Amino acid sequence: MTKELKNKILKWSLILCIAVFVFVFVWFGYFSPMRAFKKNEEIFFQAGKKYFEVNQNSLPKDENRILSVSMETLVKQKYLDRELTISNGTVDCDIKKSTVRAKNTKNGQKYYTYLKCASFESDIDHEGPTIEMNGEENMVISRGSNYQDAGIKSVKDNIDGVISTSSVITKGSVDTNKVGVYTISYTAKDSLDNKTTVERTVEVIEKLSDTIKKATEQTGNIYVGSSLENYVLFNNMLFRIVKVNENGTVLIVSNDSLANVDYSDKNGRFAGSSLDQWLNQYFYNLLEEDYQKMIMENKWCDDIVPKSNLKKETCDRYSDERKVGILSIQDYISTLDSYNKSYLSSSALTWYSNFSDEKLPYTLIEGSTLENTIYEMETDKIFNVKPALVLKNNTRIVSGTGTKTDPYILKTKEKVKRNSKINTRQIGEYVRYSSYLFRISGIKDNTTEITMVDILASDGVIEEINYKNTSIYDPKNKNSIGYKINQNMTKYMDTSLLKNQEIEVPIYKDKVVYNGNKEVKKYKVRLSAPSTFTIFSAKSNDTTTNAYWLLESSKNNNRRYLVYYSGTVPYLDELDPQIKAAVKIRAYFDDNIIIKEGQGTIESPFVVSK
Repeated sequence: MTKELKNKILKWSLILCIAVFVFVFVWFGYFSPMRAFKKNEEIFFQAGKKYFEVNQNSLPKDENRILSVSMETLVKQKYLDRELTISNGTVDCDIKKSTVRAKNTKNGQKYYTYLKCASFESDIDHEGPTIEMNGEENMVISRGSNYQDAGIKSVKDNIDGVISTSSVITKGSVDTNKVGVYTISYTAKDSLDNKTTVERTVEVIEKLSDTIKKATEQTGNIYVGSSLENYVLFNNMLFRIVKVNENGTVLIVSNDSLANVDYSDKNGRFAGSSLDQWLNQYFYNLLEEDYQKMIMENKWCDDIVPKSNLKKETCDRYSDERKVGILSIQDYISTLDSYNKSYLSSSALTWYSNFSDEKLPYTLIEGSTLENTIYEMETDKIFNVKPALVLKNNTRIVSGTGTKTDPYILKTKEKVKRNSKINTRQIGEYVRYSSYLFRISGIKDNTTEITMVDILASDGVIEEINYKNTSIYDPKNKNSIGYKINQNMTKYMDTSLLKNQEIEVPIYKDKVVYNGNKEVKKYKVRLSAPSTFTIFSAKSNDTTTNAYWLLESSKNNNRRYLVYYSGTVPYLDELDPQIKAAVKIRAYFDDNIIIKEGQGTIESPFVVSK
């Protein structure tokens, strides 16, 4: 046999093998399953027909009326022995979509069988018509607005053609007076009873800016006076709404002083000052991400307001854009009513962003006239800080009426799970521990820092202590309040759930200021005094007027620092060694502490255990 003949034989053998392979593949991959499918189609049809014959009452009486039965029903009611399959029983047919339909015609009952098995399906119309809505598929409307459903534009079927929109069944309604998401459904059928349903979602929202505009339309979109329903809860902290800006953004300010910080400006400007750093590098980073997303960067007024013109209403100079700022004198003046009253008034000196013509920053305190309300102060004084924020114009109200006990809520709070860990919670939430009310003031490395809301008292008697012969906060020195707090105060409260935590004690060379020159000593303690620069260390508007000690001290003239009766932070030098003040406790939970009950609010604080 020649080589050429061998090659021809090999070539035709290969072609024959390929042909056989293709035939086998096509036969077992298509023709055999198709034969099984057609056989099952007839079995399915006969089962459905028998179902309707047995159940004569189920047959449609009116002409062109259609009833259907699914494979699932036929199997359950034993008209089929089992679910139908193809390819040697390895592929199940769709028992819900596969149906036999009976239609009443002039010539009697007509049956339509639709069987779907894998990629095989009966050549019967089984798709519903196409529905096109008028208007938007997803709508957002404001609470209290009018809603008129736009309805259906057209209905078209691939067999029946155009179907009247009057045959569409519409379900659902929208309550525009209640915030929520509503669904309107539209259902259309073709002549074989194939259905199509489309839905429109209508979300009823309450924009914060819209609500404020309605409440302040008589005062130029600014809240004016002293007793107002302009409270909003932001990251578990109570704020007051000041106004709606022209672009729809909303200015809010903390209801309470959250700390005491020096202004320490740079060249008579807010940007770069100690306040700027505290607000945007410390306070802002404490906020939850969802709340950070609500904040819009803003240029803050820090212009010069001459002492001769304290009623200056316009702002001529602004800082660079910042996430967090403080209010201006102009903001305060805009909230005064005819009796010179404002919800921004405070019993403690609070920083405002402007400067006097002598380039000294201003503070405000409650007074009967502007002249005894606004004071220029040295820049290194430590006074109240009330952070101000500008919220984006799309900020929504989830619930609330704006009162102090029912403030506007901007974010839905998930229900706290029992036995969840305390270190998974948020800044500002409340904890009831050892009969005292605390707030979460920090979470770091799974350790939860808590700061007492009020001051420590035993059977209603406030405990006051003094430094005696030392000015340094030193937990190892018996004459120091650091020692007395960590050792003596434990008899007034349970410390079993608290951990020994390393704290940093700053000892300043001169005055205590946010960026001051200092040395730092570290101690491990269970209890300590708060730092003037940490959140919730300041006096709340609702707490006692008693003074209490702070962590800071200075070598200069043996100075010690405390939050005074009015809420500001003065210092006492060595000439007053016997001065006594109360104690506000800062403590720490370990990562094994769990929540047994409560929602973290002031009305329902967390109760914790191991």
